Amino acid sequence: MMQLRVCKVDDTFQFWITVVYANNQLEKRKLLWNDIVDSSTGLVGPWIVLGDFNNVLGVKDGSGGSMVQKKEYEDLEDMMQLLCLFEAESQGPHFTWSN
Repeated sequence: MMQLRVCKVDDTFQFWITVVYANNQLEKRKLLWNDIVDSSTGLVGPWIVLGDFNNVLGVKDGSGGSMVQKKEYEDLEDMMQLLCLFEAESQGPHFTWSN
């Protein structure tokens, strides 16, 4: 995880960016979700969290393979609700790759 403060030279506007690359193991991802919560303390102003979460946000996000289970996404969902984060709308294909 990397966290950046972005501002104009005169410091009149700023926003925060948190960039993540999540592990593909469930227990290690939980640690990252906790780190994101901890790092949000004291952030003032707009904030975007982006990157590769290696996680789905629900059954609808799975494609092929085994059925997505709630335990796979509930911790991410809880973290997002706690921090009032939401998935931005996207355009184009819902799935961008497959195994």
